[in-house]
This record gives sequence, structure tokens and C-alpha cells, in this order.
Amino acid sequence: METGPLGTTVDRSPPVDRAPLVGRAGELARLSSVSAPALLLVAGEAGIGKSRMVEELRGHPDLLGHHWLVGECLPLREPFPLGPVLDALKGLDVFTPPVGRVDRVEVFPRVRAGLAELGPAVLVVEDLHWSDEATYEFLRFLCRGLPPRLKLLVTYRPENVRTERPVVDLAGYLPRWARAVETTVRPLRVAEVGELAAGLLGLTRVTDEFATRLHELTGGVPFVVEEVCRALPAEPAPRLADAPRSVLDRLTAPVALRGSIAERLATLPVAVREVVAAAAALAAPVDEHLLSRVACLDKPTAAEAIDRALAHGLLRQCAPGLLATRHALATRAVIDLLAPDELRRAHRNAATVLAEADPVPHARLARHYKHAGLVAEWVRHAEAAATRAVALGDGDTAVDLLADVVSGSGIDIATRARVAALLSRAAQPGLRHGEAVAALRSVLAVAELPAGLRGEIRFGLGMLLVSQTGEASAGREQLRTAVGELDERPDLAARAMAALAIPSFTSGTITEHLAWAKRALDMLGSFDDHAVHTAVHVNHASVLLYSGDPDGWPVWRAALARGSTPEARLHLLRGASNGADAATWLGYDARARELLALIPTLIDEDSSLYTNRLVTGTRLRLDLAAGRWEGLAERVGHVRAGAGAHRLPMLDTEARLVAAELALATGSLADAEVDLREITGHDAPLTIPLLTAAMAARARIALSGGRADEAVTLLGPALNLVRRHGNWVWATAIVPHACAAMVALGDRSGAVALHREFADAVVDRDAPAAGAAALLAAGHVATRAKAADLFAAAEGEYEAMGRPYALLQAREAFAQVRLAGGDKQPMLDVVTGFTDLGARWDAARCAQVLRKHGVTPRHRGGRRGYGDALSPRESAVARMAARGSTNKEIAEALFISVRTVEDHVANALRKCGVRTRSDLTCD
Repeated sequence: METGPLGTTVDRSPPVDRAPLVGRAGELARLSSVSAPALLLVAGEAGIGKSRMVEELRGHPDLLGHHWLVGECLPLREPFPLGPVLDALKGLDVFTPPVGRVDRVEVFPRVRAGLAELGPAVLVVEDLHWSDEATYEFLRFLCRGLPPRLKLLVTYRPENVRTERPVVDLAGYLPRWARAVETTVRPLRVAEVGELAAGLLGLTRVTDEFATRLHELTGGVPFVVEEVCRALPAEPAPRLADAPRSVLDRLTAPVALRGSIAERLATLPVAVREVVAAAAALAAPVDEHLLSRVACLDKPTAAEAIDRALAHGLLRQCAPGLLATRHALATRAVIDLLAPDELRRAHRNAATVLAEADPVPHARLARHYKHAGLVAEWVRHAEAAATRAVALGDGDTAVDLLADVVSGSGIDIATRARVAALLSRAAQPGLRHGEAVAALRSVLAVAELPAGLRGEIRFGLGMLLVSQTGEASAGREQLRTAVGELDERPDLAARAMAALAIPSFTSGTITEHLAWAKRALDMLGSFDDHAVHTAVHVNHASVLLYSGDPDGWPVWRAALARGSTPEARLHLLRGASNGADAATWLGYDARARELLALIPTLIDEDSSLYTNRLVTGTRLRLDLAAGRWEGLAERVGHVRAGAGAHRLPMLDTEARLVAAELALATGSLADAEVDLREITGHDAPLTIPLLTAAMAARARIALSGGRADEAVTLLGPALNLVRRHGNWVWATAIVPHACAAMVALGDRSGAVALHREFADAVVDRDAPAAGAAALLAAGHVATRAKAADLFAAAEGEYEAMGRPYALLQAREAFAQVRLAGGDKQPMLDVVTGFTDLGARWDAARCAQVLRKHGVTPRHRGGRRGYGDALSPRESAVARMAARGSTNKEIAEALFISVRTVEDHVANALRKCGVRTRSDLTCD
């Protein structure tokens, strides 16, 4: 920093986003409350936030009106005598800075006298551990006669203080009427790291997992946290908030951190560098004996080197008797600073020492042998560690260990193929499918791949591709090819057939799915593998459930009774996920929740991260249907964060659909339309029921605006897709809207035909939601006399399902019929129901219908005041205005008058402090 007139400080650095101050309230309160004269000692390691504490103190109410004089000691080989003090006094008319050698007898008293004349003042000397002799001597002189209205604030790093010049000695020179206060600025705790990261990323909060991993990486040092957050990839911030492995683990150590460690290592003996390098190579807490062996140092030399490394903050004692580098990024920084031969030697030494351990730490040995360049030993231990991880259900660790081996160009194809077969099995229950897919594709591209393993590897690749990677079509093609390559593996052929039985967007017809299921069942007599038998029966149950077959639930219960081994229970876990998904689409919400509750009992939750991620989408859809909307938008955001971080595009689409439907119901029409258009675009990974649900939401918007032709256009391709597939249960969401739109266009005969086609197809299906949709469709094509009874019957079906929002929509259709006959009370009740649920868009639509019939619904209670913040309605209007919608378009979409839109736009412009509609933002 530079000092201006009267000691004002000027930051030399360009402006950056200011990080929030976190976890320092106690230290600030203690330092600000000390009365002059006083010596304030602020200690802490590099990057811990000492200078930030000084900045915050300058703005503290108790220190306003003080002159602030700030000087900084610099790590120069030959620093200018008394440089920090003279720099702090620059611009003050207390004396003329000396030229050449400082005359202590003349200068010291003049400077102290000048400080005394300033009145209330704070003299700050930053980084005293780098001070020159004259500065240190002056501070001792100043402390002996500290001016009555002066506070001397010194910051320093304890690990860098010279033993012959300890900073705390300054307190011994103070007169008895002066106070000395020492504060050590500590590292941030996990929760505080999360709070700081959220502020830097522009989030309300980050997940506990992200905060914990970030704390492990940075040791809670605020500067390192800031550097990491600013180095994160240019991805949407919410996604980064849940990316502890896929994002954080790819980061390199910030250059400032590498520079700080390099500076310390350069001034210390070679033995210190050896123990620090050994600790970085080991990358785990170890005892002093193991560390000295890896560093190849005798016991006395190692002990002295470790003590020096601890004193200089290069190592830490993380538990009694256990040593490690300061934090994970410090480990990476040290490794970056090592020469290639140093790093190889450290890993070879680590492998030699750890190979003697019992039990053998295969995973650690694989890592050390890999970095030491010893390929055969690397592969052997990687396979052993991965096999153990698979047995424990830890697929992600297995992928970490094996993917590099499979992709390794310098490894013979027989070894790569053998390891690829293991990888293809190991990756199934985990989340790191992307790395495994890339590795398996690389080995399948090799012409010399042994024929006996090609089918097994292709089967594993196909299973990964159909599992939430957004490449289901490619995965099914791989599985179909694998069936023809697995003549010698009937168990895997049956698994592939069973997987092909599960319906998807591009998978053919329901008849073909059932045929694959039958082929898989017919294969069971050719082998005896309990887990595979369970998998085939689970998938048979799944395809039956997805089609609403009445045999689906009995077959599922029979499959559930088969799962008596850990591997078989993994298949039951997947079956419960499929069953909950199918039950939600069928309208069996209570059964879906029972299946979700069953999942944790099937297998240790820590071993089922993949399935637990996937079923979060089903939970969101259930909560939306059940009207459990409190906090739902935030939960959707976190699910999308996890889906983005772990590359689960189908889950992201499912969560985004819930967000769009919730936004539509609660009045954020512009947001809903944007999400729905992107969901139904060509690039979004979709299942047929997700597509039909999204199209149904878009059709509702079109119908509410009187655009029945648009609704028919939107729903036509989705109906044709269902016809081709043959599973009419998946048309539940769109048929009632299609019938309503066709009737509105005068095509009653077409609507009647569609209703009959749908009703005939689902009449024997065990699907309550389809039955209710058939009643709604029948109501739209019936005469007024019959329509009310049909809509009322549908309302009863939704009530039995526990779906209040769908119930109210059916009640709205019933109320429309009654309103046409002059009975206004049912529609008034519907407005109340939608309002109580929080469905503002629906309530406004129904209220507009009532106003057209001369009835204005009464508001209950007063309107909430929002002050300078945008109200929900102002926010919705502002979004649409910013995106170019006209006032008339906004009024029609939100069921309000053009004059009201004008008022809302004016309020939004005023509250946001902008002049044009295009400048409006409302995050």
C-alpha cells in the first residue's frame, strides 16, 4: 500500500471483487476495543488475513477520526533503513526523510515527537518478520515512550521471525501505562470456508460436501480459498457448489501459494526440502519414522529438519505423532516445485517403505508406482485395490485407479483389456461414468483386442451409456452388438437383454421391450448366477411397471424376495429406483415413497451414491405433485448442481422440468417458458414421459392465452411418438390438453377419437393417473350435462393419489362448466384453493375468468409490503419486459391489465435504478 495525505492508504492493485469477511468478529472486537497507548500484535501465517484485519479496523466505528499510517516491510536482500516507517510517514509534515545512513540519535526522537503531535493515530507496520535492523530498533525505541494517543499495530508471520529478534519482545519495552494485546489469526473452520466460498461464488450457500472438500484443499487459509474460488472454471456457480471431486480435484495450486512455499524452502537446509518433499509425495498423515525413511535421512537429521519445517509452516502435526503438509493444495504446490527426478525418487522411496506394511496398502502403492514410472507394479496394485473397492461398492475409487491404466498407450493391449473388463464392472454403481466411458471406448478401438473380452467390455460400456449419460441411444446400440459377442458369457448376454428391455426415448416399441425381457428370462436356464437372475427379474418387473401392466407389482415383489446377496441387492436397488420412477408416472405416489424409503435398507447408503443421486429427481416430482412447495426451488437448485457436477444430464433435465412447472404455477411465467423450450429442444436428454410432461406444460400456457392452435401443434409430435412406442400410459399428461385444444378449434370429432384411442389403450392398465386423465379427456369432449360429473370424478381420483395441484386443475374444469350455467361459487373456491397452495398463476387465471362474469374475488388479509425490493409480480413482469415482451403480451400472459403492467414496469425501473427495460435484472 501507498500512503496519501494525512496517512490515507492507497491500494496499488487493480480493483477486484471484495471477499466477504468471515470468522473474524472476535478478533476485530478485541483489537478495536483497546485504548491508546497500545501495542497490537497480529500474528498469522501467510494468507491468513492479517492485512484484511487491518483494513477492517480502519473502518471500525471505534477508530474513526484516527490518522492511519501504514508501512510495509519487504523481503529485500538489502532493505532501505527505516523504510516502512518513512513510507508510512510520507506526505506528513513531521520531518524531512534523511538521505543516506539513518542517524538513530537524531531521527528516532523526531519521528516519535511527530507521531505524538498527530493526535489519535494508528501506526501500522506490516510483515515485521522482514524488517530491517533500523526499523526493529525504532519500534523498540517507540515502545519505550509510546505517545499517549498512539496505537502501534504490527503484523507478522511467527514462522518467519528471526530468533534473535522476536516480535513479542516489543511488549517488554512498553511503559506500565500502555497495553499490549496479541491476536493470532486462525484458519477458518469448515462452515466458515463454506460461507466465504458462497460469497465469492455469488451463492446463498454451498453444500457441506463442497465446504468440507474446499477446507481439506486449503486448510482454511482465506487467501487460498479466494484463489481457488477465482480459479474455478467458467461454469454456472450453482453447479460448482456441488463439485468436490470433478472440479476441485482438477485445480492446480495458485501461483502465489507456490511462490510462498518456494520462498520458504529456498532459505532452509536441504534436509528440510527432503522431508517436505517426502510428505508431499506420501500425501497422507504419517509418523516421523516413516517420513524420515522416505526422505532417506538418519533419525537426528530428520528430527531437526521436521522441527524446522513445522516452525516455518511447511508441515503440520495433524494428530499426535502424525505429520503432513499444511493442506492439500500445499501438497500440490510442493510437487509442482520438485524437479522430475526428485519426484520420482520420492515416490520410489515411498513405495519401497509402504510395501512392507501389513495389510498391504494397494491403492497407495498403485499411486506411488505410477508416479515412479514402474508400470507393472502400478497395474498389479491398481487391480488389487480396485477389486477391493468393488467389493465394498465404491465404484468411484475403482474408476480412479483403473481408468488411467486402460487408457495408457504404453501398456500392452492384453493388460489393458483385462483391466478394462474390471473397470466396466466397477464403474456401474458410481458417479464417475465419464472417465470410465472414455477409457472403455479407447480400448474398444484397438483392433487387437482379445475377442473373449470384447463383448464383456462392450457390455460394460453400453450399460454406462444408458445410465444417465445422455447417450442412451448409443448405449443401446452397444448392448445390441454385445449380445452377439457374448456367446461364451450367457450371464452377460442375459444382462444386456434385460437392459434393452427398459424403455427409453429412442428404444423402439413397448412390444420390443417386452420381447427383450422374455429373451432374457429364457436365458436363465443356461447359467446359475443368483445376482444375474435377480437383475433379469428386476428389469422384467420394471418394463411391466412402466407400461402399467397389472402383473408389474407382483413380479416386483417376487424379485424383491430374491435379493439375498450384496450384488443381488445392488440390482434390487436399481429396481427400486426404476419402480419409484414408474410409480410416480402411474399415479401411485404412496408406493413410490415406499420404494424410496426401501432404498437405504437395501445397501449401505455410502455405497449407492449413483442411485441416491438419480432418485432425487423422483423425490422432486413427488413433492411437486403433493404440493410440498416450501423450499422446493432451492432443493431443485441443489439437485441440478449435483447433476452438473457429476455429469448426470437426465437428472438435470428432470430437475429442470420440476423447476419449470413450479415456476409456471407460482407465477414466474417467463422463467418457465425459457426452461420448457430448452427442455423440449433437440439437445436435451429426455424420456418419453419427461417429454410429454414438458409439452403438457407448454400446452397449458398456450391454452391459457387462447392459442389452441399452438397447443395442438406442440402436442402433435408427442402424441405420434407415444403411438409409435405403443405405451399410452405415457400420454397421460398430454391427452386431456390435446382434447381441450381440439374442441376449442371446433374439431370435436377428432377430440372424441383421441379420447377413445387413449381410453381403450389404458382401460386395462394399472395406472390411476391414466384413469384420471381419461376422465378429464372425456369431460372435454362430453356435453355440458355430463362434463361436470366427469371432471368431478377426475377430481376424486387426484384426491386419492394425494395430488392437490392436479385436483385443483380438475376442479377448475368442473367450475368452468358450473360457471357457464351461472354458478360462480365453485370458481371462487378454486381461486381460494390455488391461492392457498401458492399457485399464483392459476389463481390469477381463474380470477380473470370470474371478472369476465362480473365477479371480483376478495383478497384475504393485507398486501405484503416489499419496500425497495421487487414483489413477486413485479419480478415476473420485469423478467418478461427485459426479454422483450410488450406490455400487452405481459398482460395476457399474467392475466392482468395493461395499466397494471405499466405500473409494475415503472416500479421495477425505479427499484432497480435503471432507465430502460433491457437493463432490468431480477435475480
